[in-house]
Amino acid sequence: MKINLILFFVLLFSFSSWSQNILGNWYSLDTDSNEKESIIEVYQENNKIYAKIVSLLKKDDKGKVCDKCTGNDKDKPIEGLVILKGLSKDDDEWSGGKILDPKNGSYYKCYMA
Repeated sequence: MKINLILFFVLLFSFSSWSQNILGNWYSLDTDSNEKESIIEVYQENNKIYAKIVSLLKKDDKGKVCDKCTGNDKDKPIEGLVILKGLSKDDDEWSGGKILDPKNGSYYKCYMA
């Protein structure tokens, strides 16, 4: 899933460089099959960027929970889970945020430039 998230954000930023708008719905791709895996909504709240999984597209993934997550995200449904938290604008980049990989429950530092 970490690779999927990285691929998602690489695609997101390559498209955003043309349009200068990262907000909206985006697909994440399964890196093994190259199939669409989920729909992720990127949104802004209180001048920070967040993203949540709004829909899992594979039938077998429906209803899954984040059993490897910790804290408030533990055992929450993956659909609706906020996976990108708190990116703040700093000149030409968004930084200071973190991204969650629901498959392993790990958080990673994240920034966009």
